[in-house]
Amino acid sequence: MPGVAMPRHALLLLALSGAACAAPAGTPAQLFASHVPTFGAGRRGFVPLATSVRVPTPDGDVDVDVERSALDAAHGNYYSAVGAVAGRAGTRWQVSGTPANATGVLAYEEEGRAFRYTTDAHGVLQAEPVVLDEVRAVCGAHQHGDHAHRDSAPLAVGAGAGEYIGEDLRRLQSDPASANVLMLDIGMHYVDEAAGDAVKRHDKAYFHRMWRAVAGAYATFDLNVATDWDAYNAAPIGQRGLACFVGGSGRSYAYLNTFGVEGCGSWNKLEDYDEGNGLTVMHEVGHMLGLNHDGKRRVSAYFGGFEAYEWVPVMGNYLEGVRTWADPLFQWSRGEYDGAKNREDDLAIIAGKVGRRADDVVGHADLAVGAGGVVAAADNAGSIGGADDADAFRFRVAAGGDVDLTVARAGHVWGAMLDVDATLRAVGGAVVAQANPVKERDARVAASGLAAGDYELVVRGGAEGTPAEGFSAYSSIGKYTISGVVTILEVDPPVDPETARTFEDGFESGRLNAMWTATGAVAVAPGAASAGSFGARLSGGTATSLVLTLPTGGAASRAAVSFVVRTRKLDAGERLDVATRCTGQAWAPLASTAGDFVADKLLVGVGGCDVFEVSFALFASGAKERADLDSVSVQLV
Repeated sequence: MPGVAMPRHALLLLALSGAACAAPAGTPAQLFASHVPTFGAGRRGFVPLATSVRVPTPDGDVDVDVERSALDAAHGNYYSAVGAVAGRAGTRWQVSGTPANATGVLAYEEEGRAFRYTTDAHGVLQAEPVVLDEVRAVCGAHQHGDHAHRDSAPLAVGAGAGEYIGEDLRRLQSDPASANVLMLDIGMHYVDEAAGDAVKRHDKAYFHRMWRAVAGAYATFDLNVATDWDAYNAAPIGQRGLACFVGGSGRSYAYLNTFGVEGCGSWNKLEDYDEGNGLTVMHEVGHMLGLNHDGKRRVSAYFGGFEAYEWVPVMGNYLEGVRTWADPLFQWSRGEYDGAKNREDDLAIIAGKVGRRADDVVGHADLAVGAGGVVAAADNAGSIGGADDADAFRFRVAAGGDVDLTVARAGHVWGAMLDVDATLRAVGGAVVAQANPVKERDARVAASGLAAGDYELVVRGGAEGTPAEGFSAYSSIGKYTISGVVTILEVDPPVDPETARTFEDGFESGRLNAMWTATGAVAVAPGAASAGSFGARLSGGTATSLVLTLPTGGAASRAAVSFVVRTRKLDAGERLDVATRCTGQAWAPLASTAGDFVADKLLVGVGGCDVFEVSFALFASGAKERADLDSVSVQLV
């Protein structure tokens, strides 16, 4: 909304002090200079540094009573204060920043006007007259509604991730390691049975669900959503924000860009409905971080989303989604839908304040498969951080294997923003199955009778419809879990295990890790393939070798060996050699590589050996170099 058409004026602030008058100051540095650079432990983190300030405006000077202020000398002398015009109800004054750069607001709420302070290119504070709506967002009551409590998949990781089980509501933290803290000041708004509180406000489970929803909405950002004042007080002033709560119903509101301002940045009404209030807090905190409402031109200031896809922007009107949708999706937005009144990049704005989390799956990870092929959600979890993020989980199956996997968004339904797109494919090969069902946030992929080899499950953020009439993968972000079954075809053991092959590490005993990946794959016999494959790792050095010894059973046998070798690109003079022999005879070289990948080499040995051997040798200059030998299978023909 455009500001009042008035010229900008230089703002001369008097240095904050206990006196009503002081020498004028025209820059943030002069404004902060009168304060002792200490940061003490005041009540709830508020350290009083001054009691009043005279604020010049284009309309004349006004005296402001300072309610809360703090100075953080350890972080660039970051200063913040809040207060109100002396003797005037319905006013608010706030300022925050460093000696080189500060911002602020002086608002007359009942009159619908304000002055916005910014630091210009010359380091001088300026006052700009604006309408109140440009600095404060009052959110319509029509956004609020009631709905029974619902959950999507429980969080697999994170403190207090599941339902309320008696945790201390004054000690909740979503990410204690983060330096940025959003404090939810739930205070005494819940019943404290231990203290004999006879006034019922809201039960503890209500606030726990609210916290879970807000934590989920900001889970991909570097932000600790907390109810613990110790966490808030420990955070730098410029890296913390305070969301306050007010009993009763009505309109919640927030001042824009108040993350890093000492004092309440939003006032959240405790409606008489369930954790839909978590959506209200997510919305109001969005304002604190600088977000505006998502509306639709010629329709509404609050866009209600698309029922066909059960999608709505958090900064819009989420009422319908709360009340009636079966599996709603509340997401951040950049105004991609038709008629959007606001095309701000929500994710970029939030990240500009608190940053994003690092990618948790770089390249690929191994899918954790337990006994019986069970894939447990507790052991397989991740997070999608943006539209360009794809997490790959690899696993191996033998011929005839079956796969049935479900990727579920994790967290409380109101704060879980991920719509899952899942793909099952052969590593480096074709897609086997893909799923992203409409109006369903989880995705299941299944296939049977797979060919032997390496496969991967790729998880991405999903999209439905079109960005104009639906939603893109822009804000399909958040945590997920993977569960299901990977079934390997079982076969009978071909021969007595006493005749099984042996392994020898010719250079560094104990550093070779070799394993069989299927039951019964312990030996080979003429005319039968090994029931599986094995993987081995060769560590570097002058020469490290693995010898696979195969009792062939007589002169009529020939051994067919296939394998895949993966190694980083070898330098000049380094190589990986493969050779075969009958025991006691000279080695016959069959393959040598100096590249970074050798695939599907089929080696057929000479018949007439009682014992046939295959040797894999790595010649590398550094002891840390290695080659991974995968998918080795053996058949006597």
